[in-house]
Amino acid sequence: MEPEENEVQEIDLKQLDPRLRAQVDKAKTSIQRGTPDYAIQIALNILNANPGCLEVRKILRKAQMDKAKAATGKGFLKGVTVPPLMMGSVLKKDPLKAMAQAEKMLTDNPKNVQAHKLLGQAANILELYNTAAYALDVARQLDPEDYENLKELGHVYLTLKRYEDAIKIGNHVFQKNAGDGDAQELVKQASVAQSMDKGNWEGDDDFRSKLKDQDEAVALEQAARNVNDDDALVDLIERAKIRVDQKPNDLSNYREIASSYRKLGDLASAVEWIGYARELESGKADVTLEEAESQYTLEWMGQAIEEMVAQLEEDPENQELQEYLDQARHEEMEYRYHEAARMVEKYPNDYGYQFNLGKLLFEMDYVDDAIQPLQLGLRSPKNRVECLIYLGRAYKGKHFYDMAAEQLEMAKTEVAQMNDQKKEIIYELASCYEMDNKPEQAITEYKQVYSADIGYRDVAEKIDAFYANR
Repeated sequence: MEPEENEVQEIDLKQLDPRLRAQVDKAKTSIQRGTPDYAIQIALNILNANPGCLEVRKILRKAQMDKAKAATGKGFLKGVTVPPLMMGSVLKKDPLKAMAQAEKMLTDNPKNVQAHKLLGQAANILELYNTAAYALDVARQLDPEDYENLKELGHVYLTLKRYEDAIKIGNHVFQKNAGDGDAQELVKQASVAQSMDKGNWEGDDDFRSKLKDQDEAVALEQAARNVNDDDALVDLIERAKIRVDQKPNDLSNYREIASSYRKLGDLASAVEWIGYARELESGKADVTLEEAESQYTLEWMGQAIEEMVAQLEEDPENQELQEYLDQARHEEMEYRYHEAARMVEKYPNDYGYQFNLGKLLFEMDYVDDAIQPLQLGLRSPKNRVECLIYLGRAYKGKHFYDMAAEQLEMAKTEVAQMNDQKKEIIYELASCYEMDNKPEQAITEYKQVYSADIGYRDVAEKIDAFYANR
């Protein structure tokens, strides 16, 4: 079947019109001579008509990176991403336009994670899978902790029959987020597809009969299900314990046991099994296990606190239980601080941990101590907006209202959609202006929240009071 006239297709450089190939050569020469702007213009013009030519897109990316290096003196992948632009509606309505918008954003800043993701998602919709894989992989390099992007990249690899790459992606995400059903399903699909591809099983109605080990087939199918039944979880635990006896150094079995206990609500056993894994030499150096041990312990402590709160609601006069509850909350906060400080000391260049510590210190009312780790946390693209919010609050707590407003103004520009987070930012910003005796600026901000959500906090009262006093 011949493709439709307007259908977008992936094409090689050699398939381009000879005149366009000559233009590509000029773009390469322009890059070599240190004039990337000309190369960018050439590549963009070619891609407007041939968006599926990945080789031209790579040339464009090289020119964009060279331009950025010349402007900043810094290498690629070393900076903070620019604020995300909400392009969801454009992506769905016109993915070709979304690709063009993404390249415009990347010309301004080739380290823009959101732009690479937008390009990859749009290319995926248009079935330009090699382009999608290229863009999403660059986004992975820029933000390796964006697990949703990783899973999307894994599914593109699956479509391209790059099964090993898909399996690696899925396993990586599952190790980072034990219990991630989507990652588990990705591994399962890629593993089965790889096996069928190697064994030429297409058309076989019962592919399980082809597997050498029927237990492997059963386990593969069971692992892919959303396991909600307690008996099934207990069965998974017992199977994994047998594998621990057989392969005591395989960390994946400890993870599966701990994750299953967590789903059962037995957090004490989950923490215990994470501890067993951490005692192994390979487990001591495993950052994901280290994070899981902290997370599961905090969940366990939180579970105990919730149980005491429920008991106090039934017996509010129980002073002894109240003292236990107060002590438990104190110990939980101490543990949070200990873990946050330890991770910062151990991984000082992981700015996500800096943010966690700064946020915790602020919540503990150590405002002065919170500021420096929050400032360092701004270097984490994932936490940048939240860091700006907490920095604004910290400066506000010190009555540095102008500095607080600067942080919140930046945060405001970095969240395009009027969601709950943006309403919170604008309200905080208005509050700063109000405390700084700038009522006109304050009411301008309050009006934005009022226009979007009249029921947000006390914003309606503030607007009514303003107009009543005019």
